[in-house]
Amino acid sequence: MSKKLFKKNQKFNDWTLVSYLGGGGNGEVWKCVNSKGEFGAIKLIKTLKQKSYNRFLDEISVIEANSDIEGIIPIIDKNLPKKLSKTDIPYFVMPVASNAERELNGKSIEKKVDAVIEIANTLKNLHDRKISHRDIKLPNILLFNSRFCIADFGLVDFPNKKDISHKNEVIGAKWTMAPEMKRESSSADSLKADVYSLAKTLWIILTENQKGFDGQYSTDSIIELRQFYNSHYTSPIDKLLTASTDNDPEKRPTMVQFINELEDWKLLNENFHEQNLEQWFEIQTKLFPTSFPKRVIWEENEDIIKVLNVIGSYDNLNHLFFPDGGGLDLEGAKKSYERDCIELDFGGLTDIVKPKRLIFESFGADAEWNYFRLELDELESSGVYKNEDEKIPYEKNHDRESVSEIYPGSYDKYDLVEHRYDYNEMGYEIPETARHVSRFFRGSFVIFNKRSTYNLTSSTYDGRHNKMTTDEFREYINEWMNEYNKGMPFMERMMRRHRLKRRKQK
Repeated sequence: MSKKLFKKNQKFNDWTLVSYLGGGGNGEVWKCVNSKGEFGAIKLIKTLKQKSYNRFLDEISVIEANSDIEGIIPIIDKNLPKKLSKTDIPYFVMPVASNAERELNGKSIEKKVDAVIEIANTLKNLHDRKISHRDIKLPNILLFNSRFCIADFGLVDFPNKKDISHKNEVIGAKWTMAPEMKRESSSADSLKADVYSLAKTLWIILTENQKGFDGQYSTDSIIELRQFYNSHYTSPIDKLLTASTDNDPEKRPTMVQFINELEDWKLLNENFHEQNLEQWFEIQTKLFPTSFPKRVIWEENEDIIKVLNVIGSYDNLNHLFFPDGGGLDLEGAKKSYERDCIELDFGGLTDIVKPKRLIFESFGADAEWNYFRLELDELESSGVYKNEDEKIPYEKNHDRESVSEIYPGSYDKYDLVEHRYDYNEMGYEIPETARHVSRFFRGSFVIFNKRSTYNLTSSTYDGRHNKMTTDEFREYINEWMNEYNKGMPFMERMMRRHRLKRRKQK
């Protein structure tokens, strides 16, 4: 941190310094007051050199010439001497604004995104005039008149600007600077560099991590937004951050596209139904990045577990239908202690199954109707329960059993865990790790999107999928989809077309 040059109570014409607000090597900003008792924020040149003064003059010129743009704080007074001297310090005064970091920390993701959209709109209007800020960072964002504004135009670039910087001088802030502004700032497209810097600032605002991150944004890493917002749908913002921080400036979006992507996220965030369908589409693109095959089959348990964990990786996204009716939201899967079996996790409830294969059925880009079908091999009963005719194995007359797992692979009657403390007092040892599990002997599960037509139709909870073969159920869904699309209301049809068009563009 640089040493302060100016002092409290120091006077500059009608303005008296009250308290230090911030600054750097070339200038300081102070809260000040005039003889009328009016407060302002005064920016004073700290380095009395012609290069610094020229930048100061450029800053004032850009602010005054573009004061019609919302998000630029106006200048209310200035002192621009013709000759630099220690007795006549150049300055300009603006209204006092609030610190954006203090205003945004602890706020919801929606409030933070709204703030960045306001900032982006100001930059968009500047970019329309071929003006780039080149120093976008959180400290340069202020709140004035209930609007988030951009401050500190000391590194601004604009058409026909006299070149002040040295050739390829590093221009920008450490944590938000585009890579080309470090290497070749003299020839770089500073409009694209602004997009990069705003993306990094967006991440800093959302995560409240002031040190930012190095290089290009990446999901499936410690900087992924889901690490900070695990209950929110952030994938569209992830894609925007990835594109905007690409090392190739030509691959970054324009500021208009940046705004549109955040506005699209807002619409999805407000509309759970649309958001859910987009997420369902998204997990399928994770599994099949190029295109959706008509049918895919996984037969190895390791592969099946990986796919089921992708499906369960988003909250409130899927619904799994049981072979005998009803269903629950799948949260994940893992290998079971039982040979050739896996565990299905429903958030505290566990099913043990012996997979035969997992099938993905696709009907094209309208991913709402696409589903997964888990078909089981025969599993023997644990021996806890018996039929009246003990010669007939229990699993022959039942589809599943609900038992207490005392130790991995060791089962007993269901009520042991439920009444473990009573049994402990009776001398039985029921460990704290004991749990309830259901073991399915056979059958098929299907997994649909939670907001799909299939899941929203209550009659489907009768286990009908388990009464049909793989091909019969696919044909059943295909016919239903075709009939539904024919009778779909006009507005819903238009919304669906818009959604499919947006996917193709992406």
